[in-house]
Amino acid sequence: MKLQGTSGVCYDTIAFEKMKRLRLLQLDHVQFIGDYGCFPRNMKWPSWQGFPLKYMPENFYQNNLVAMDLKHNNLTQVWKKPQILKNTNDLKEELKKCMRGKRDLFTSGDFLNDKIKLGTGGFKERYYKEKRSSKFFPAATYFVQKYTDGLLWVLEYYFSGVASWTLYS
Repeated sequence: MKLQGTSGVCYDTIAFEKMKRLRLLQLDHVQFIGDYGCFPRNMKWPSWQGFPLKYMPENFYQNNLVAMDLKHNNLTQVWKKPQILKNTNDLKEELKKCMRGKRDLFTSGDFLNDKIKLGTGGFKERYYKEKRSSKFFPAATYFVQKYTDGLLWVLEYYFSGVASWTLYS
């Protein structure tokens, strides 16, 4: 939606209340009266040239914004109260929950289940079998092997000359 302001005309924010699917809003020197909470919560990109206020209204919902373009604005302070703090605290709580689910090796007892047995015979094969196996993408082992073959060919080419052209035939 694109709106251009005219001198002395103010629009009522209630007009936006039912525009639930509005994502991009372009405003050019437009002034509003009313509750800024009426702007759509799912808006992704407000572009508001000539934003008239000195700070962003507290009830202007910003959690879903991807970008905000406020060229030629009157802002002296972005928010009276920092709204980012709430988002930061929510992120910290989610991170704590995630980390509690993944305790360290000693707490979980996984260190007792050593599949590689470093230093014993065949540990290299066990290591690569463990690290290369892919439960989600079975062809990954094939691609890793071919990629490694290519790297080895390039190394040999630079240090010893052309090893073999049959790699790509």
